[in-house]
Amino acid sequence: MSQEILKPTSKQCEMLSSKAHELLWYGSRAGGKSFATYFAPLYYIHHKDFTGLILRTSSISQMKDSSSVDKHKGKNLSLIIFEELSQLPSEELYEKLLATLRSANPEITPQMIATTNPDGAGARWVYDRWDIGNEEKTDKVWYTENGTTRHAIKSGVIDNPYIMEN
Repeated sequence: MSQEILKPTSKQCEMLSSKAHELLWYGSRAGGKSFATYFAPLYYIHHKDFTGLILRTSSISQMKDSSSVDKHKGKNLSLIIFEELSQLPSEELYEKLLATLRSANPEITPQMIATTNPDGAGARWVYDRWDIGNEEKTDKVWYTENGTTRHAIKSGVIDNPYIMEN
C-alpha cells in the first residue's frame, strides 16, 4: 500500500511549474509560500552546472547597501530565492543580484523566485515591480519592456488546505 507523503497545493504546483524569469509569490501568511520554495532547487540539483542562492529573512534584513550584495558580483547563479523580498529596502539591491542570474547550460532556465507578505521596508518597490493590484497580470506570466518574463502568484491561507483542515 502506497502512502502519500507530500502533495503540493494547487498554488504550490503553479509556483513550481512556472518558468518565468522573475517569480513573485505574495499574499498573507500561511499560504504555503515558504514550504514550496524549499523544493524549487530540486528541479535542477542533478545538473553539475546548477548553482543557487537562498536568502532568508535574516540575510535580507542585513542587506542595507550595495556593498552587502557585492560579494555575489560576478557569480553565475542559476536560481536565486528570496524569502520575504519586501524586507529588502531597495530595488537597486535586487537588480544587482538579478544581474548574477544566468546559466551557460541550455537545460537550466535561470530564475529568481521571491516570496513576500504585504509589509516590509521594500513593499512599495516590490508591488510596483510586479504591478500588484493589476488583475490582468495576477496569476499570469507577462513580458516586461526588456523582454523578460514576470509572474506574480497571489496566495493566502485559504489556498492552503493543510492549514484550513486544522
